[in-house]
Amino acid sequence: MTNLTTAPTTEIRNVSKTWKAVLYGCYESGSAKVCLGECVVTLSADGDGEITASINGEACPWARADEVLRAARRDGELTLLEEFRTTIGKPAASAVHRELGRLGVRHPHHYTLAQVVVQRPITSLTQLQPHEVSAVLGYAAALLAGAA
Repeated sequence: MTNLTTAPTTEIRNVSKTWKAVLYGCYESGSAKVCLGECVVTLSADGDGEITASINGEACPWARADEVLRAARRDGELTLLEEFRTTIGKPAASAVHRELGRLGVRHPHHYTLAQVVVQRPITSLTQLQPHEVSAVLGYAAALLAGAA
């Protein structure tokens, strides 16, 4: 799965992830590991790929949230609590099915074609995100035209 913490100019869209981060540190002597606290970190990317972040429900720069997530992954505990993707829904998925059929793609191949384009498992076209529809249809048109 794509990592939301890679860069602020990512192609990730319409997704939100929330983690529980438990942070640890050491006393000056470095001999004892102590819990510094825990927080809930959320990173979200909108339809344009703009990333927003929050820690314990308060907005913060995405870089600060990324720093907390990396520290928890490195020295503490990091647990994914929730992942939410905005998807196209049934009416739009039905329209994609119709368009793929019009392009000549047989129904059993609709899901495989979508998986190839979006690079994740697709068991229903309702799992597509809004920005992925044109890529799926464009790939199908190019494939059937012999360009893919």
